[in-house]
Amino acid sequence: MADESITILDSIKKLLGAESMDAFDENLLMFINGALNVLTQNGVGDPKGFSIKDGTETWEDFITNDHIELYELCKEFVYLKVRLVFDPPTGSVLDYYQKQIQEDLWRIREQAEPADIFEVNKED
Repeated sequence: MADESITILDSIKKLLGAESMDAFDENLLMFINGALNVLTQNGVGDPKGFSIKDGTETWEDFITNDHIELYELCKEFVYLKVRLVFDPPTGSVLDYYQKQIQEDLWRIREQAEPADIFEVNKED
């Protein structure tokens, strides 16, 4: 896994090209928490929920060992979700981001859910 010292907030700020700006941290925390909530609802992280409060939380705090293979995909998903509300692209780039978010969420859901969740109990 990546360097444990980088926080979720700092990694998203870096991807947004805003790593030296602190003025929008409160907004970014809200957007990041929204994306993390979607991931939690789709089987990643603590089922009781997770949120970042002061920006010191790391990806390792969110992604459990059960979902270590989803580490980079979850980071991409959160970045794209935050990017769409914080600094939305236009035109075909917007369409690409929206499609990529849907694909990422599908892949995350497929990998995060146990296979037996889809089994139907058959009555004899």
